[in-house]
Amino acid sequence: MMKFRYFILLLLIICAGCQKEIDPPVIEPGAYYPVYPDSWWKYLYNDSIILFDTTSDDYIVHSYKIDGEPDRYSDPARVPFINGHPIYGYYFVEDIYYPSTSHDGIQQLWPILSETVGYTFWISWFDGRYDQQNQLVTVKSKTFNGKDSVLLLVSGWTTAHVDYYIYPRLRYRTFVKGVGCVSDIVVDTVTSDTLSRKILLDYYVNHSM
Repeated sequence: MMKFRYFILLLLIICAGCQKEIDPPVIEPGAYYPVYPDSWWKYLYNDSIILFDTTSDDYIVHSYKIDGEPDRYSDPARVPFINGHPIYGYYFVEDIYYPSTSHDGIQQLWPILSETVGYTFWISWFDGRYDQQNQLVTVKSKTFNGKDSVLLLVSGWTTAHVDYYIYPRLRYRTFVKGVGCVSDIVVDTVTSDTLSRKILLDYYVNHSM
């Protein structure tokens, strides 16, 4: 009877070890965009509209199609979702439509944030063969204001064929370490008018997850 109990215990230990090996890894968010599960951010948009960004209650298992192949997927990972979309660190998964191929709805990872000053990236996928417009983002600065570490991202609208911004509009996004996005402002550089303004009013980051 005692040997049988030891045998059962050994089986349980082995099964627990196997389960641990096959569980998808957790990919936690970064410090400047801490979209931990069960968190939220309350914004004032254009001085009149209240908007909320909310995350999923827990990490959700997710994988995405890769290499334009319908039957190839990334390894599954447990990631937080914000506003219904998966977040991979400073990346998000986006549906991509290829009009000239049969690969519709392919998903890829695209950067939404970087902490490297001077780094530039496109905000989402687009076909560089055509004059499609997209936001080209530059990590402008990382500073300390005496209280918080602040990351500033500046972007403008352009195409892959030119080295200048097509429209006289600049988008300024400010991220505070441990808080997230605290402001998102689009300005007309010719008239100095503010075209849109999104300012953080309140937030809750669930660090206990």
